[in-house]
Amino acid sequence: MDPDTHERIGEWYKVKGTSTLPCSAISHADPLPKKRVILLWKPPKDRQGEVIFVATVLQHFAEYYSGIVAGIPPSHDEDEEQDSYD
Repeated sequence: MDPDTHERIGEWYKVKGTSTLPCSAISHADPLPKKRVILLWKPPKDRQGEVIFVATVLQHFAEYYSGIVAGIPPSHDEDEEQDSYD
C-alpha cells in the first residue's frame, strides 16, 4: 500500500499453497495449517518510494489478528551510500 494515498499497489506472485486475489491481496489456497509462508511481491515499475504491507492472519474463524503493519526500508543506490560516508 502507498503510505501517502493508501492505494493498493503492486501484485503478488502465485507461490505454492497460495491464491492471489484481484485486490492486491494473497490468501491460502487450502485449509491446511501453515507454520511458515514465503510470499513474493512485485512492485509496480513506474513507482518509487516507500511501501507498507498490511496483513490479517487467521488462526481460526473466531480468532484472527488484523492490521498487522510491516514497512520496508527504501533501497539506496550504491553511489548514494558511498557519498554519504565521504
